Amino acid sequence: MKIAGIMRRLGYISEKNLIDVAVEIYKKEDTATARSEKDFYFKAGNANAIGYLCGRFGIDITAIIKEMNE
Repeated sequence: MKIAGIMRRLGYISEKNLIDVAVEIYKKEDTATARSEKDFYFKAGNANAIGYLCGRFGIDITAIIKEMNE
């Protein structure tokens, strides 16, 4: 799929929507719920990927989640 097609499908994504989705995925991939060592590393990798992607957009997702939990 070409970039133009992808952009048409995504449209405008607000920072709030991006943060909401990132927090949802980050929480879903909580390593405390891992059922095996392999699952632990899978969940940790997903959470790290979310953190990295958000970081590239200038969003500190871990700080947001800590703030939400307080």
